[in-house]
Amino acid sequence: MAMSEERRKYIKDNGLCRACGKSCDRKDSITFYSYCNSCRHKHAEAKKNNRINNKCGRCGNPCSERNDGTFYYYCDKHRQALSVWYEYRTLKAKEIKGNKCVCCNHSHIPFLQFDHVHNDGKLDREENGMNQQAIVKYILETGDPEGRYQLLCGDCNLRKYISGTGQCDCGIKVSVIEDKRYDTLLFDLLNNKDFPEMSISNEMSQ
Repeated sequence: MAMSEERRKYIKDNGLCRACGKSCDRKDSITFYSYCNSCRHKHAEAKKNNRINNKCGRCGNPCSERNDGTFYYYCDKHRQALSVWYEYRTLKAKEIKGNKCVCCNHSHIPFLQFDHVHNDGKLDREENGMNQQAIVKYILETGDPEGRYQLLCGDCNLRKYISGTGQCDCGIKVSVIEDKRYDTLLFDLLNNKDFPEMSISNEMSQ
């Protein structure tokens, strides 16, 4: 029997176990675990056994086989449902973050990416396990009060990475594109200038 939205909210707000209703330990200063210690271990063990036997981690039904001979972690029904659910949560998290690039104000949602404000993405992933869905969950549950994450469009995110300064140098915030190799080459290409193909790689490699 499906849990009502009111019941689900009550359990989450009061830090109760989804399975037995007992109190859960805190995951951090704000959020709780979804299950108590006992149920969490049982849930993890059941999920592990299902994966060993190529069964869905959610319902225990058989999983489809991939092209490489391995099996999916979830049945077709739950893979589709989880994909839609993850996409919905990502959209809500982007909405909390303003639905636009903080650098150039680009607002086409599919092009927006979560970025680490303090350029500590590798450390955040290694020490805290903050992958894409973990970041989304953190933003939805806490609102990101410390401002650790921001939205950048794919172009600004890449420029921030290759600039080596931790800052995007897209030039949109200034009236004239600065005299930098990358910006100059890109500007010429976008304006259909007569630009020899070999000189691009030569110039960029210098």
